[in-house]
Amino acid sequence: MIQKVLFPFVGDSVGGSHLAALALLRRLDRGRVEPVVVLDRDGPLARKFDAERVAYAIAPFGALAGANANVAPVMIAAIVAAPNVASLLKREKIDIVHTNDLRCHLTWGPTARLLGRKWVWHLHQILSGSALWAAPGALASRILAVSPQAAASVPAFVSAKTAVIPNGFQFGLPPDRGAARSALAREIQIEPDRPIVAYVGNMTRQKRPLVFAEAARRVAKAAAIAPCFVLVGDDRGGERGAVEASFAEAGLSAQARFLGYRDSVPELLAGADILAAPGVGDSFGRTLVEALSVGTPVVASRSGGHSFIVTHGETGLLVEPDDSESLARGLLTLLTDKALARGLAKSGEHDVRTRFDAGAVAGEVMKIYDELSAA
Repeated sequence: MIQKVLFPFVGDSVGGSHLAALALLRRLDRGRVEPVVVLDRDGPLARKFDAERVAYAIAPFGALAGANANVAPVMIAAIVAAPNVASLLKREKIDIVHTNDLRCHLTWGPTARLLGRKWVWHLHQILSGSALWAAPGALASRILAVSPQAAASVPAFVSAKTAVIPNGFQFGLPPDRGAARSALAREIQIEPDRPIVAYVGNMTRQKRPLVFAEAARRVAKAAAIAPCFVLVGDDRGGERGAVEASFAEAGLSAQARFLGYRDSVPELLAGADILAAPGVGDSFGRTLVEALSVGTPVVASRSGGHSFIVTHGETGLLVEPDDSESLARGLLTLLTDKALARGLAKSGEHDVRTRFDAGAVAGEVMKIYDELSAA
């Protein structure tokens, strides 16, 4: 029997959870699963789905639970949205609701369960200890956590119905790194032999761009050839001004390039020598997988899901979080020891292309759907 699975999204942005869901949607077996994709508005996510030729419907939910994290506003918003949610679930004859972000968890999950539908709560973040998560945890049919670190954050009484299933990726053929390097060097206007150290992440405190800037200062002083430091990401947290000032104070403005948001991150990373990932508290670490999948070695903070993706000394280097000196040492190690950098990159590429293949991940998710159907 084909199961109808609803994927509701808030369409005001495109983030890592949306890209992971998109990879899953591409690889679901249409002989077993009929996905129904619903967005609450036209916007950036709709444009992304248009570009990827993913069918969807626009169906405003009304109120969105989770816009305010206090319990009372969450409950009120969920109640207000319930008639629209229930109407769609009944009209489309939905069997399973599969949510991927905070507002959809809280808006769709409780009503789905009250109507007797199964609810898959796909956990893409590390939860706080707030009691707010106890009720959704109790109601969810299954919880899919993207890493052991995310799984460890769910309420203890629902750990038995929590499974670790990582994000999946649609990996292309290994890129021509020489061509990618030449293209990036031309774009940022540097000589071809200058090392490139990349940072990819929105300019928010969690991603620690200031730690990257402080590490860059140490690396520039110690490296035989001062690298170019390339920063990719939107200024969503208002950190860019401070980061630019940090580079300027160190006399490194000419060696820093702020490229803003990029849609094709793996292609850009294929042209870099190293990815630095100083962020803390990430449940997964999408850019680490993207870098390793194209043969770019990674130096990442030993925090959150980074430790799930990188095995220190085997597929990358892990350094102390919030420690620019530790990050700088890791970067200098790979800049000076080319053989080590190549070995880590080769091992890392094989590892992530094996563990995080979208087809394998979709197979694990469909097993969960089958279990819910049988139950």
